[in-house]
Amino acid sequence: MLNVDVIGNKKRKRCGRVFRFKNFGEPGYPVMFTGPFRENVNALLEYANLESNLGMGMPMWSFQLEVHHHPPLHIFLFVIEEPIEASLNRHCKHCQYVGWGHHFICNKKYHFVLPSKEALATCSSCEGCCDAIATMNNNNNNNNNNGKSKLIELQGHMMHGVFHSNGFGHLLCVNGLETGSNLAGNQIMDFWNRLCIGLQARLVHSFLKYINVDSVLNFLYVSIVVKRLQLLT
Repeated sequence: MLNVDVIGNKKRKRCGRVFRFKNFGEPGYPVMFTGPFRENVNALLEYANLESNLGMGMPMWSFQLEVHHHPPLHIFLFVIEEPIEASLNRHCKHCQYVGWGHHFICNKKYHFVLPSKEALATCSSCEGCCDAIATMNNNNNNNNNNGKSKLIELQGHMMHGVFHSNGFGHLLCVNGLETGSNLAGNQIMDFWNRLCIGLQARLVHSFLKYINVDSVLNFLYVSIVVKRLQLLT
């Protein structure tokens, strides 16, 4: 079972540090990002909690983020490392869709997820979902048991973005206040902006079909992020 507190305003007892949501990803918070993308991801994960019970083959880390102090409100950021061996398809369908299908296949993806309360409740109540989602060691040839986390398969997250280890990425969904989220759409896009720039992602494409609030503002934010990333590369 995924060991998280699904009540957003309580701290996990085992968590050693809570980070401010509004500053997370800024230079020096929690770490200075001075290298290429892969090194920056590894540096960031040094400050995370390792979720040791997710399942074999897909490491997952978590950060507890404080949205505001009074009244207390905390959310979780999960980072899930998906090796190519655990993927249903070696070729990324999102890359193929946006014309990046000619890129070399990367050996890892990193999913950055701000889960909805419903997703956390689902993973916390389902043993098969988060303890041993699939047993890769039992049958490595069975594509239905590829160790893929149900957390990254669920829809309706506050945010779900994925980066390939080469620094190219996709923003898959954003859900704001209208869907019961604890965050407004512009807060989520600010957060994604900081992650992309801080980690020095090379180029990020967005799939905004799940955005339900602040659509115009969100499209503007994504355009700014992409332009800034292009200038950095």
